[in-house]
Amino acid sequence: MKGFEKEYKRQKLLAEIRPDHKEIITNLDHADIKLSKITPEDYKEITKDMRPSQIALIENERYNQTKAKEIEFVR
Repeated sequence: MKGFEKEYKRQKLLAEIRPDHKEIITNLDHADIKLSKITPEDYKEITKDMRPSQIALIENERYNQTKAKEIEFVR
């Protein structure tokens, strides 16, 4: 993975745990769709440089987003 792409994906993950994350994610999503996709391999590489507390917040946010999508689908 290229340095720019890794940093882009890292910033996208970190943005998810900020209070203003929806605005940031919206802005990031306007960038190249290919760059916004985070594969499991990317995730491992990106998070290896993060603190455990950051990783836990990101995983919790991603879990909550998945659950919200499931609930919305069921309705």
